[in-house]
Amino acid sequence: MRRTWVTGRESGFTLLELMVVMAILVLVATVLPMALDRALPGHRVATTAERLMSLVREAQGSSVVTGRPVTLQVQGHELVTQDAANSAAIGQPFSFPTSTNVSLRDLEGRATAALVVYPDGSAQPVRFDVEDSGRHKAVTVSAVTGRVSVTSD
Repeated sequence: MRRTWVTGRESGFTLLELMVVMAILVLVATVLPMALDRALPGHRVATTAERLMSLVREAQGSSVVTGRPVTLQVQGHELVTQDAANSAAIGQPFSFPTSTNVSLRDLEGRATAALVVYPDGSAQPVRFDVEDSGRHKAVTVSAVTGRVSVTSD
């Protein structure tokens, strides 16, 4: 190493300084996964709720175009969109993350089999409850207007 002309000492890092930096990096590396684990369930819930909202809107558009009612059903960890008249699938099912639970309920809180959207824009009034690790959001579909909204509890 070269010597500095002011102090006469060699420039560089001491072993102690390097060990302190390594200890800080190890601490950050152990805390970061725990912080991410807490943040991810909220992100999964928000993403799933937004996707459900867009799928309901897509079903409404499909119903208007075809002139027939369209149903959306929660089957396990998937949302299946079907033509209500002949039960033919429309598009690919949307899969939820395995840790995320989605349930379909009427506005009084009773479980319901499917959401039905009609060509005139109206819909069966329902609520999708999305939960993951204590995080919760609800996607509500109003009856008369078919308006879709996301709320947090």
